[in-house]
Amino acid sequence: MFWQIIPALLLLACVIGLYWWLLQQSSVRIYRQYQSIAKQFELELTAPDAALAGFVRPEPFVHGHYQGREISISAPGKGLQNTRQTETVLKIAVADTGLRMQIAKSGLVGRLGQRDRGEKKRWLSGDVEFDRALDVRSNDGVRLAMLLSLEMQQKMRALLESSGATLYLGGSVLALARPGLLGDEAGSKFFKEAVDVLCHLADLLDA
Repeated sequence: MFWQIIPALLLLACVIGLYWWLLQQSSVRIYRQYQSIAKQFELELTAPDAALAGFVRPEPFVHGHYQGREISISAPGKGLQNTRQTETVLKIAVADTGLRMQIAKSGLVGRLGQRDRGEKKRWLSGDVEFDRALDVRSNDGVRLAMLLSLEMQQKMRALLESSGATLYLGGSVLALARPGLLGDEAGSKFFKEAVDVLCHLADLLDA
């Protein structure tokens, strides 16, 4: 009887081994992207140890200061809107001026990425193409109009429209959440560009 189940046990061992190898390769790719970001912006890279013989591999994260601001990039433990969908989040510290806003791609995908809208209302720039591409909401449309110049609108559209990312400002945090893990060079390039754009936006907020 034992000899009859040996082929099944070998097959199971191969499946488990393949799964472990795929996890390990994915972990290496993700680590390299965070390492690249940490090196460019001179941030600290933290890589938690794997657990359960390598079957549980917490995501690395970067944190530190850039252009005098506290920033971090990480993948929160819970998914988007408390679902199983993962996201990678860039956070930049700003002064709390009372302004609240959310900017996401228009349509269903963008709405899924939005946080609690609260008292935020839809803001329209007057540019039909921009307003069609992005859903912008804020508790203070006048201050937002001063913040989102034509140049910044173009940067927001370039950053958010194709990526499915969501920008939000709440309290003392300016954050950008992009669906998925940071597993390839395209992802690290996106966040490298996002760091400079958001730091510029943060400077405008604090001005």
